[in-house]
Amino acid sequence: MPLLILDHLPSSAVRRIFTFVLLLGAMGAGHAADFFWPGGPAPCHSTLQACVVGVPDHSRILIRDGDGSADGYFVVQQSVDAFAKNLELTAAPGVVVDFGAGHSVRFDSTLMLPEIPASFSLVIQDLGFLSGWIEIVSDAQSASSSRQYLLEGVRIRQTGLDRCGVRFRHGFYYTTPPLGTVTFSLRNSQLSGRIGACISGATGAWNVNLIGNRFRATTALASGFEITPERAGFASGQIRITNNTIEADASGNLVAGLLITTHASDGPLKLADQVLVRNNLFRGISSPGGGSAIAIEPYDETFLITNNTVIDSNFALALAADPGFDGIGTIRIANNILYRNETLSIISPELSGIVSVDHNLIYGTTQALRGDLPASTAGELNVDPEFLARDNPRPRTGSPAIDAGSNALVAADDVDLDGNSRRTGTAVDLGAFETTATLSARHQADAGNTFANYTWIGSALGAPAPSQRLFTTPMATPGLPLQESSRGNAGLFFLDAERGWSPYWEHLVSMEPGAAFAVSRMDDRSFRHLTSTGNIVNGFQSTIDHPLLNNNPFAIATVSHHYNGDLPFDSYHDHPVALIYRNDLGRWVIENQDAAPMALGIGFNVWVAPTFSPNATIVAATGLGRVPIRHPRLDGNACALAQVSRRLPNPSSPFNPMRYVLDYVTVPGATLSGYWSLLSRGNGSEPPGFPLAAFPDGTQFNVLIDGRNAGQCGGTAREPLLRWVNSGVCTVAEGQSGTSTCLLRIDLSESSAEPVLLLTATEPGTALSDIDYVFDPGTIRTIPAGSTHLDVPVQIFADTQIEPDEMFQLRVTVLSGAANLLPAATIVIGNDDTQAVDALFRDGFE
Repeated sequence: MPLLILDHLPSSAVRRIFTFVLLLGAMGAGHAADFFWPGGPAPCHSTLQACVVGVPDHSRILIRDGDGSADGYFVVQQSVDAFAKNLELTAAPGVVVDFGAGHSVRFDSTLMLPEIPASFSLVIQDLGFLSGWIEIVSDAQSASSSRQYLLEGVRIRQTGLDRCGVRFRHGFYYTTPPLGTVTFSLRNSQLSGRIGACISGATGAWNVNLIGNRFRATTALASGFEITPERAGFASGQIRITNNTIEADASGNLVAGLLITTHASDGPLKLADQVLVRNNLFRGISSPGGGSAIAIEPYDETFLITNNTVIDSNFALALAADPGFDGIGTIRIANNILYRNETLSIISPELSGIVSVDHNLIYGTTQALRGDLPASTAGELNVDPEFLARDNPRPRTGSPAIDAGSNALVAADDVDLDGNSRRTGTAVDLGAFETTATLSARHQADAGNTFANYTWIGSALGAPAPSQRLFTTPMATPGLPLQESSRGNAGLFFLDAERGWSPYWEHLVSMEPGAAFAVSRMDDRSFRHLTSTGNIVNGFQSTIDHPLLNNNPFAIATVSHHYNGDLPFDSYHDHPVALIYRNDLGRWVIENQDAAPMALGIGFNVWVAPTFSPNATIVAATGLGRVPIRHPRLDGNACALAQVSRRLPNPSSPFNPMRYVLDYVTVPGATLSGYWSLLSRGNGSEPPGFPLAAFPDGTQFNVLIDGRNAGQCGGTAREPLLRWVNSGVCTVAEGQSGTSTCLLRIDLSESSAEPVLLLTATEPGTALSDIDYVFDPGTIRTIPAGSTHLDVPVQIFADTQIEPDEMFQLRVTVLSGAANLLPAATIVIGNDDTQAVDALFRDGFE
């Protein structure tokens, strides 16, 4: 299927159109033919190279498991080197595919050969490389030609010491300037090694999109993305580097996160009309010689560096003038968070006239600023951004970064690095992450939170309230057999202000220990739907009338039954439900999938994803007992959370009564460590102990993902807050002998799914260590997972000396698991010594 990538449109329009085309592609439209390899019919009966060369134009090659099945893990022990054409090379649904060590994929379209179309779309999707690479060499050959290259969901475990994981060379061989338009896109891919992607261009029209990727440096002297010239000249088009994460692990270091240079061996190249660097996270860009998060050598381009988060790097910005720089072009630096970097910037004096700075948060720079960074024209903040935690650079509630940006460069439908909507408040937040009203947690039933057919979640999603809109999807529990109760339908009901909301089984089967649920609270883009005589149609459907869904057949939403809370009365609803769009009504309906009558007064919570949100997708079954959910925010992330609902393609589709649980599938040895799936729990008609039905082929499900939660591993994205009981002040009498104990209590705002590690140490004041109190040079303490407090004893030495009250402090450093905003506690030692009367007046005459 030819890709439609219209980069001359505004970025928001490009994303909508592009995503829509991909959505259609995911539905199976537009391929001349599908070919399976290995073991397919000719030309795919021998090598992959022969298959790629031999299939007709507009084909799709699906790589399946080596035994011919469409489910499993397969390693390709061969390389591909072929001419480019209209082709999609991808993994078959449910199969994780890796190219073995040293094997790579290369496509060439530089020659004027009959087998290379003037215009084509080449797609490489969902393929991994254990230690290989992808290389594309391209020229456009006529003024009317359009060549599109899309790499989607690529995984490269190790790029090698002298290799780029992905290399795209445009204009490498040309003797005259390339004609036509070339677009290269690398999206939603995971790269690690020395250099993530190397992009080079020359005179002509080209567009480059590096979107939603993650690069992790695992070697020394690494760099994330490099964009360089092949030859001097003037190129047109747009380069977009958006929504990427570039960081180093413990064994690697980075010379540059993003490196853009314009000087070729024969002179400067204007790389593009516009270069957009937006919504990226650069973390730990440092090396012995100094690492720069964003290093740019401009030449006549318009650079927009907006809404990035740069932390823990040697240099946040390094802007150098090309030797031939002529003073043309602009660089705008806005809406960024530059925090805990050694040096803010190095900027050539020649560039000072084209650089503008506004609405940035700059804090924690450990050395004096260098270069000629202009003063901010507006909105600069020099305060702590108050992240959720040191390793979680998302603003917490109350952060000064919230609503502090300029909306001038942000479209209303833009998304942040988590895939959540931008501008949730009056203005865009600073940095790569927007504060959202979505909270998610994995909840597991145990003896302490379960009664009968329900299990309460307490304050895991904040203070409970009956008006909140929650959503739940059953989950499998690793290491435990699937509970018999998970063959039922799940709902939510409000228990009380202390225990809060409870997932429960509608079929009244007891909740078994170990049963698990993904639970999300969504305050934005959600609403309560109540069935009534006015909206029940066909007996078993209820029409939804809401502006988020009306006349919107492409909406993706999820629905959960809401038992009580703020509803006028309570009601069970032990029926599987699905969402269907009815063109005759211009409305979505909730339909009972067992054809049971829809009762009056049933409450449903409905959560609607933003149009073409990257955190929403539709998955379809292929007749197996498992439906893979391949998504960049879920792949390789065992603690991500999603909400799932049934979806019927049209009103004439067969009922879908399938029960399911979310299940994480591990793939040992693969570049992708695992992926999420829906595991069948039957259709409700199988007797206990009988095999469960597989998902009928074509059965569809909506999946909505909590982007903040998917961005990290370890439960909810919110780190619990630490606080001292009694404001961290403890007063204790010193006593006459021995020692006394001052007991300080630390409370967590909520229980943590992981242990919270703290380091405590005493600091002297007017009281002296080892004279007035027991010196603590540094003790590691643990708040166990699931607990909400820790008692810290501090020992005080007794004395009999008359003296004023004394004080000292106990300082706490958070090592992991919580927010480090806790002030030092103060211990006051109260003097309780007095002068004895008989010592002063022994006989009444002295």
